[in-house]
Amino acid sequence: MLGVLAAFLLFSFVSALMLLSDLAEEYPSRFRFLLKSCILLNLVAHTLILCVDRMFWVASVVSLLLNVGYMRVFLRTYPWVPSITDVRVTFVCLGILCESALWYFQCVHLINDYYMGTPHTIGFMSFLWLVPIILLASCVVEDERLPGMPAGGGGGNLGHAAAAPERKKTLFNRLIGVFKN
Repeated sequence: MLGVLAAFLLFSFVSALMLLSDLAEEYPSRFRFLLKSCILLNLVAHTLILCVDRMFWVASVVSLLLNVGYMRVFLRTYPWVPSITDVRVTFVCLGILCESALWYFQCVHLINDYYMGTPHTIGFMSFLWLVPIILLASCVVEDERLPGMPAGGGGGNLGHAAAAPERKKTLFNRLIGVFKN
């Protein structure tokens, strides 16, 4: 029964990501606002955790730096993301893993010392992964741009009537496309 529940939750999560990815392709400016709001919410929450609760300060500082990294790397050219091999993107991805590991060990420590509970831990880890999930569902890799396209991702006037451009695909829709073929 537990396996059925886990499969249902996984299916629900993937379905929600697909819906989020499709909406991000249709409304990129709204998703930029959503992403910026989530990053600012994370910055405020981690600042409060650092200043008020005085919890694990190393994890709080890593989280603050990572959210600043989100703003500097991803929001400047949103929805276009620098190439996956770009050093900044690699550091942000490593930062996500480091942040998750630091907060996970902190939550395990709190569960052992105090009664924090598994639902609180799952909720907090979901909060940590909110921005990376939105980035995964809404960003487009720069490799889809044609040479000569402006950095903002717009097509611009090519001087002749061109065929309707193909819809840009987000990272998540690219992954789904790999499994469909």
